[in-house]
Amino acid sequence: MSDFEYPMNGEGERVLLPEGWHLFQVIEMELTTSKQGNEMFKVTLEEPISGAVEEVYCVTTRKKRFMLKQLLAAVGIEGDKDGIYHFDIPDVVGKSVEARNIPEDNVYINRQGDEISEKRNKIQGFRKAKIKAMI
Repeated sequence: MSDFEYPMNGEGERVLLPEGWHLFQVIEMELTTSKQGNEMFKVTLEEPISGAVEEVYCVTTRKKRFMLKQLLAAVGIEGDKDGIYHFDIPDVVGKSVEARNIPEDNVYINRQGDEISEKRNKIQGFRKAKIKAMI
């Protein structure tokens, strides 16, 4: 038995991806609660070429679930005749999706007190993948 055990899923590189659609694999999905108390899914994606890892928050609040709906459709889960989506987390994890990245400005104060301005990835939508991600 080891003295230390740390799950390292989702610990990939921070890579600035160009704007556009990119192939990702869903590597984790976890039901959690936002700071405002809203239920949401934290979805971790990995881009197989660069190893970039991105987290996307898909809220479950009515009228704000468009990202969750797009993600489910991208992995082949559709609503029933009443528009209700039935799924389990394993139905999503391991699946390939295309995600639209639109880099955005990120300004923060570092530990030395300096203001840092840089671009970061911002996932803005999902669609079905034309090929499967191999990770």
